[in-house]
Amino acid sequence: MTTHADAIATIVMYHVVRNAAGVPAALKGLDADVFRGQLAYIRAHYTPVGLFDLVAASTGSQPLPPRAIVLTFDDGYAGHHDVVLPLLADAHVPAAFFPVASASLDRAVLDINKVQFILAASGDVGRLVEIVDATIERHRPRLPAP
Repeated sequence: MTTHADAIATIVMYHVVRNAAGVPAALKGLDADVFRGQLAYIRAHYTPVGLFDLVAASTGSQPLPPRAIVLTFDDGYAGHHDVVLPLLADAHVPAAFFPVASASLDRAVLDINKVQFILAASGDVGRLVEIVDATIERHRPRLPAP
């Protein structure tokens, strides 16, 4: 009998998956064709399971198959619906999605996306880091001690 101690799975977390056409190279993300290849690799070497399967296995009520893997997608980007879902459906791979409610409810851009846009627009990340470091040093006397 499988116990919860035997419930071992690999969990892979994704963020941005998209069709790269027309997207500036400086904006980071996984190209849909690369993701399609990863799904083929996963299907060949792992057994994809859903979160409910993982929970059931952790309580001992259901064993996990060998080499179980759970795919998760964070932040709720449009590409998860437009790109990822059709690819998952074609590959018969379950997944869990964790959208950030505030992005939709408050129509707010996530802080991580603000940082990504700044980095992509800067063209010179090293210079941007120098500016941030200099600004911190300039204001250090007024900053509270750590």
